[in-house]
Amino acid sequence: MNSLETKDLKTVEDLLRFIKPKGMDRLLTLNGYGEKAHKELKEKLLLKGILNEANEIPLLQYIY
Repeated sequence: MNSLETKDLKTVEDLLRFIKPKGMDRLLTLNGYGEKAHKELKEKLLLKGILNEANEIPLLQYIY
């Protein structure tokens, strides 16, 4: 997922700050980031407990 690093999204906090305004689909606007990467990222976030089964990210409430 090099496309995330080129946008300076290196930490979970960076990722959450980027997606907070418009949701996870905002990632699909990045060059080089497609559906496959999107699915893989969602799976990883689910495994880590960051994304829940309802496709919500409860941690976003703590991001300003």
